[in-house]
Amino acid sequence: MRDELGEAVEVILDGGDSPIGLESTIVSCLNNEVRLLRPGFITRSQIEQVVGGLASGGEPPRAPGDRVQHYAPSTPLEIVASDELEVKAGEILDREEKVAVLAMRPPLHTKRYMTWINAGKKPRCVCSQPVQQFADLDRAQCVRILVQELPQDERWAAILDRLQRASGLGEDPLELSAS
Repeated sequence: MRDELGEAVEVILDGGDSPIGLESTIVSCLNNEVRLLRPGFITRSQIEQVVGGLASGGEPPRAPGDRVQHYAPSTPLEIVASDELEVKAGEILDREEKVAVLAMRPPLHTKRYMTWINAGKKPRCVCSQPVQQFADLDRAQCVRILVQELPQDERWAAILDRLQRASGLGEDPLELSAS
């Protein structure tokens, strides 16, 4: 991390590899303002319990993994509603092209030219190693990677953030409920 940030920061607290396989939460504490730069295992509400409200607006400091498409695979990635996965995959398969699916459930039917990863329903399982999972899916040489849309609550914020970046969606931070 020091290589990426150089002398731009005075102190880096490094707790080692994450036990959940997802990069850490990154928080900036500059100019008497606390900002969430990258969601991770520690949630927004947990940080707010300690420091009060978080600052927003303005230009946040640069942080590792803060750019759109930082996690992007070479294969185009699309986030799809659960009930649309087979339909979208079927459209690609009808052209006899390969498709990869990362979902929280098994497929309704297995089909030739389809790689389907059932990642389970827990945040620490789905995209727990996003860069590695996307690299694995890239190697399947599919024309598209379909990823099941995830719940919109803060337990999923870190994974949603990585998927948003991998799919090339906007740079706006995700505002999620504390459900």
